[in-house]
Amino acid sequence: MDPADLNLVKMALSAQGKKIHLHEAQLTTICSRVKELTERHTELQSSVATQVNHLAAQLHLVITCLEDLAPPKPATPASNQSATPPALPSVSLRPVRLSPAGEVFLRF
Repeated sequence: MDPADLNLVKMALSAQGKKIHLHEAQLTTICSRVKELTERHTELQSSVATQVNHLAAQLHLVITCLEDLAPPKPATPASNQSATPPALPSVSLRPVRLSPAGEVFLRF
């Protein structure tokens, strides 16, 4: 093999080694950033779930207060009962759970 060709091969291998080292450093940085992003996403998801549960509890308190403040229903004669629309069912609010995919599941 010609010594000039040998030097070209060494230079090419050295250049490839430098590129591989650079790519390894970039992949390490990317992996680190993805890990940080995952941790921040988990924290955000937990925070959102806490806030939604807090809002659900506050809404439940408001509904309870409104029900307590509502005037009692007047007694109606039996003949008029069919004309009265049926009462809406009461809603019981419970905490929500966020799935790992960020979906909200309401439990009634």
